[in-house]
Amino acid sequence: MVYIVGWMLNYITTFLWSMGFRKKLVFLIPLFYIGLITLVRYSGTDTYEVYELGFRDIWNAQDNIIIEIEGWEPGFVFLAETLLLLTSSEVWAVRSIGALFIFLLLFYLLRADRTEVKFLSLYFIPVFIYQYGMNAIRAGLGVVLILLAWQALRRGKWYHFALLGLAGLTFHYSMLLPLALLLFFELKPKDWRVSLATVLTVSLAAFFLATRQEYFLSKLAFYLDFDSPTEFSGISRLGMLLLMWLFFAASSLPVAAKIRTFVFLVALAFGFQVLASFSYAGLRFLELMAFVVPLVLIREYERAGKVPGKVFWLGLAVTGVLGAAFVYRNFLSDFDGQMTGTPTPFLPYRTIFDYKP
Repeated sequence: MVYIVGWMLNYITTFLWSMGFRKKLVFLIPLFYIGLITLVRYSGTDTYEVYELGFRDIWNAQDNIIIEIEGWEPGFVFLAETLLLLTSSEVWAVRSIGALFIFLLLFYLLRADRTEVKFLSLYFIPVFIYQYGMNAIRAGLGVVLILLAWQALRRGKWYHFALLGLAGLTFHYSMLLPLALLLFFELKPKDWRVSLATVLTVSLAAFFLATRQEYFLSKLAFYLDFDSPTEFSGISRLGMLLLMWLFFAASSLPVAAKIRTFVFLVALAFGFQVLASFSYAGLRFLELMAFVVPLVLIREYERAGKVPGKVFWLGLAVTGVLGAAFVYRNFLSDFDGQMTGTPTPFLPYRTIFDYKP
């Protein structure tokens, strides 16, 4: 119920905002509530076994097999060490990352225009905010930095886009996929700013790849050997992406834009779904596609000199509701850790004041 309240507050404030209450600060209500339950939770599948134990070993300068296998990124390790120095507690250091995630979303909100507010409230909060704020916190920081990079991109601030995008990579290397897709759709050889930002971003990304080659190869081998829960895993994300694109295709945009997005987004997602039928790697890629596809589609409108219309926003809203339903279904399926065996499942929701594994 605690998660449903957060979604309800988000939709209530979205309704008030759409009905004429134009102050963006109204969205402080759901973000403050979600930030509070993030800060005091003892929920989130990886909270204890991955992050708290990992932070404890960092604090005690001990080896940690999970960190060695996952290869935590340098930006995240630096942040972990900093927060441990400030808090002297692995529990509060982990929760401080959740607070930082919410703070960065607030920063995004304060700078957001109407399009960016709609994306946040209709899609990002319903689909992603709990997993990235309370569980996959490395990827969460990477995602919110990519979101800020996209915001800079829409304002033509290419250097900010490159720096924020590369910062996202230092928190989770998988951010290379959304960053690459955003860059690919922006390519304009005649625009020197775009070309320079592309060269800078690709060069630095290549440097990361070259210096961490062994890590990426071992990571790829690990995920390829890690089977998906079922052969139909990820189908909900693929369905969301297809539905989103259908609403996009129903808009009055050039046919070339519709074909381009289908070939390089929807077809790519189908490929990841095939991978997800036998490998966990496909699920990771589908999750990232679900995040970046609406960002690319919104940019397609802007390149055509249009603003997303009611049809597109209706599609994004429907997709957001479906995404939230799928998220809650996953929470229920792992009630009390019956599927993952974790001592800190999302349900039942527990706080640090009443539970300790």
